Parts: sequence; structure tokens; C-alpha cells
Amino acid sequence: MPGFNELIAELEKKHPDDWWIKSRRDTESLFPDSFPQVHIYENALRILDSDSWLVLSEKAHDVFPGPQGARGKNQFFNLLNEALAYEYLAGQELRNIRLLLPVPKKKTPDISYDVNGMVRYCEVKTISVSEEELGRIGAGEAFDSSIYYELTPEFLDKLGSTIQNAAAQIKSFSPSGLIYVIVHFDDFSLVHYDTYQRQISDFLACSFPALEIIVRVGVLGAHYIRHGVC
Repeated sequence: MPGFNELIAELEKKHPDDWWIKSRRDTESLFPDSFPQVHIYENALRILDSDSWLVLSEKAHDVFPGPQGARGKNQFFNLLNEALAYEYLAGQELRNIRLLLPVPKKKTPDISYDVNGMVRYCEVKTISVSEEELGRIGAGEAFDSSIYYELTPEFLDKLGSTIQNAAAQIKSFSPSGLIYVIVHFDDFSLVHYDTYQRQISDFLACSFPALEIIVRVGVLGAHYIRHGVC
């Protein structure tokens, strides 16, 4: 299947003057390895089946022209994260994995797959850095790094509501399935990851004991927090 670069080439034909397209073109001409996440998405997109590629491409064309702002092309890259979940499911040797188009007027999970002949579903969610972190980055001022020592109650509330929404989308089609959440912490250095991992594991055990959840930390790293998953 085509990969990330082929998808971007399609989008560039339709949106040649898009600010992100121009920025990537200029940056890559000077710093060819400035987008390391490209290799991650490239590998994931290339293993999609042909129908899933068409689904993702259609959705990508819909969301790509989003407004310019502090979060850039977040919506577009959050969509591509569906391919990362597809890649995970394929790595579990599951069968008939398919990306799904939304069903009108119905909550729709992102992916279907088979387990022992039964159709199950996966919903993919992304939690990005907080508005507070974007403000700190924009201000460019020094601040006390102790704010990163542990995850805030606000973050855990956000994680909880994200999982609840994902569970509702899955249950509209099936009693159970997999929730795949990609999390971008404010502390991108992950100095305090051990604390974060413990907090999230305890939170999931307490709040969602019956759900199957994968929390993937960022796109580039290899940290996974598995809950209720063999």
C-alpha cells in the first residue's frame, strides 16, 4: 500500500498552498530528518489493506485543510493514529482488520477485526498536550519543572472522559472491544514516566476494571500501558 509520503503527495495536489505543506517542503529541503514521526506513520500506512487505505485517504482529505493555530495539523495526525492501532492489531495476528467510515447519525468505532470468528471493534483516541503547556511554550519563559512531577487530576479526568466516549462508540456496535489511546504528555522528556505509568495503571484499575485498554505514550516511543489485555 502507499505510505505517508504518497498520502502527502495526494494532499499537496489538492492543497498546494497549504501552510503545513509549504513548511514541510521548506524544512525538509534543509533538514531531511526533521520529521522522525514520518517513518512511524510510513510503516503503519503501508500495511493497511486496500479498503482501509481508501477509508483513511478519504477521511484525511476531509480533515487536512483544518485551520492554522497552536495545534497545527493535530486533527490530521490524530486521524493517522488509526493506522498505528491497525498496525498493533495486525501485530497481534488478528484477522479481517478494517478501518471504518462513520455511519451517519450513529456513533461509529474506527476499526473492526475478528477474534475467534467474532467481529470486535477498536476505537482510537488521542490526548494531546494541554492548553497550559502550549501557553508555556508560546511564552518562552522559565517555569518551575515541578509541575511535571506527576499527572494532574485534570489530566486523569481527561483520560477518563476520553475512555468513556470511546467505550460508548464501541458499545454502539458490540458489547466489548479495544480502546487504543495515544497520549502526549506535557513533559515530553518522560523524566517522570515511572510515576505516570503507576498513576495511569491505578486509575484504569479503579475506574475501568472491565475494559480492554492500550495507552501508547506518544508516536515515537515504545512505552505502552496495557489494561485488561492479554
